[in-house]
Amino acid sequence: MKQIEVKLQRQNQDYSILIANSLLSNEDLINSTVKERQVCIVSNQNIYDLYAEKIKNGLKNRQIIEVILPEGEEYKNISSWGKILDAMMQNRFARDSAILALGGGVIGDLAGFAAASFQRGVAVYQVPTSLLAQVDSSIGGKTGVNHELGKNMIGAFWQPKAVLIDPEVLRTLPEREFTAGMGEVIKYGLINNLEFFKYLEENFQAINNKNPEHLAKIITTSAQAKVDIVQADEFEGGKRALLNLGHTFGHALETLGNYTLYKHGEAVAIGIRIAAELAAIEQKISDESRKRICQILTNFNLPISYQNKFQVEDIYQAMFADKKVRAGKLRLVKFREFCNCEVSADSKEKDILEAINLAK
Repeated sequence: MKQIEVKLQRQNQDYSILIANSLLSNEDLINSTVKERQVCIVSNQNIYDLYAEKIKNGLKNRQIIEVILPEGEEYKNISSWGKILDAMMQNRFARDSAILALGGGVIGDLAGFAAASFQRGVAVYQVPTSLLAQVDSSIGGKTGVNHELGKNMIGAFWQPKAVLIDPEVLRTLPEREFTAGMGEVIKYGLINNLEFFKYLEENFQAINNKNPEHLAKIITTSAQAKVDIVQADEFEGGKRALLNLGHTFGHALETLGNYTLYKHGEAVAIGIRIAAELAAIEQKISDESRKRICQILTNFNLPISYQNKFQVEDIYQAMFADKKVRAGKLRLVKFREFCNCEVSADSKEKDILEAINLAK
């Protein structure tokens, strides 16, 4: 078993990320990790049918309730959040209860936000079942819901008590979901890890084939990279914003597509391509490096162009519904050089518009 410790500045907020094959079948581990007497399992139907019994077998002598939510980013909203709170209220859950998020990023974000809200905060355990959730969204305590005018605009920072990752669950993950998760994995190489980027370039076929050794490598490397940044900047006052490479562009596409057209990782991939185009325009990276970024996205079957029905100006305006906007200015995660990023508000509007246009 691989164990990554998350050490935070606030008292009693440290937690562990446990990564191991067949982890969900380890009843003793689950029983000793989740200590609360009342547990609300939040999931969607497909994931619940596959894995909930294993989880419940490890939760001995507990009061367990279940909230099964529809699948899809379009259901990451206030209504779904309210259903979790309704169930906990109706079953008289106490302040020492817990929520267990069994699913992908949508479930994790919803369950985490409900945990942050119920009685001003109860424990949440993240059990991510998608690649994107395992390498990114389950770690670091960002929780929330979408609004029709902007993604993740309502939420809270609420750290989990533990993150339990079983790479074997990726065997049942739909191919499109796995591919979307690779958008976040590639991001870790591009923001500050050239060695990891090269590893992804050299091993993309084995990763696409879900070779267990390579899956373990990308999960542990990505998780550790996120932990390092979260420990340095828990509340995204500075360095943590680097994790949003491609996200300002991507979130705009998700919003314009009503959260149904693109998977999150797909939109991020297009956003990374736009960021690369902008960097080339601003002469931060060479054209060869720009092509290299596009190629790795393509190698992992990710999109690098958006649908023609979107107008460049509409995408640009949608980007202003982003949490990094300050004093009306776009703050973007930009390439300082290849595989070395920074957060900056110094891009010219015409250059941003040109970069967006190049990704048609």
